[in-house]
Amino acid sequence: MPLIDSSAPPDPRAADLRRMKLVALGCLLASLAGLAVSLVMGAQGPWAWLKAFCEAAAIGGLADWFAVVALFRHPLGLPIPHTALIPQGKHRIADSLAEFVRDNFLHPEVLLQKLEILNPAERLGQWLREPDNLAQVTGSVRAMAIEGISLLHEQAVRRAIGEFLVARALSWNATATAASVLDVLTKSGRHQDVLDGALSKLRDYLATPEVRMLVAARLVKFARAQWPKATSLVDTIANVDKMADSLSDKLALQLVEEVQTALSQPDHSVRRQFDDWIHEFIERLRQDPEFAREVNAMKDRVVQSDDVRAYLDGVWTEVRA
Repeated sequence: MPLIDSSAPPDPRAADLRRMKLVALGCLLASLAGLAVSLVMGAQGPWAWLKAFCEAAAIGGLADWFAVVALFRHPLGLPIPHTALIPQGKHRIADSLAEFVRDNFLHPEVLLQKLEILNPAERLGQWLREPDNLAQVTGSVRAMAIEGISLLHEQAVRRAIGEFLVARALSWNATATAASVLDVLTKSGRHQDVLDGALSKLRDYLATPEVRMLVAARLVKFARAQWPKATSLVDTIANVDKMADSLSDKLALQLVEEVQTALSQPDHSVRRQFDDWIHEFIERLRQDPEFAREVNAMKDRVVQSDDVRAYLDGVWTEVRA
């Protein structure tokens, strides 16, 4: 048997309970005594009032005593029916209480309704809008993260992160992902936006004087290398460099006009050819096993390269900083 610590202070609630029991018993005995005296005095006149009052008090007190006692045990130890209700029905009461809690507090629909009313995400967002609150949360998270990181072995963490990311990248099917991304882009027409951007850059590039001078120089160099005698003969009549400049200007102007036409016409042949090439490329990514192996092999070489590993080490260093 467990030893009782006699040095522990008495519970004041036990003293209050004993006092209230004595008060209740005293009131019951007083009402019974008053009832007996009123009956002895004939219960006439003022004694009739005392009899009625004491009788009601005595009956009420006995009824309350019986009702309370009957919940937990048999009154006076007598096996009276419908008494000791809680000990006999504790399992049924527990099941009923559990069902009540489950149906009214833990059911998914009830929880969703409560969450919708409370809207904790919105309240958290409003709380975090305050700069002081946000600074407090970020500071605490950062402090915990730094504390956790400081407990880790740096080289082991570097190696684990690198191996995990490399393994995930090696298991990634790059061709399937590329085909899915390109398919989404073509269905929404976004690939034409990419073509527009490329054509605009090409138009601006061809319109620059530097490009025209470069084309003219390449034309002269090519002509003198391929037809030296003809260019020498032409030089006696006209300047080959000037002719190349004029030709390059016209060629660049023609190319710029062609690019501008492609930009302004949604059904231009360049756009149709680009559409056909994109769809053929998507089909090749999906249907050509050899091409898929080549793409994934190139991806694997990039993932396993020293540059990628150095980048992963740099990421860990930045995280620790």
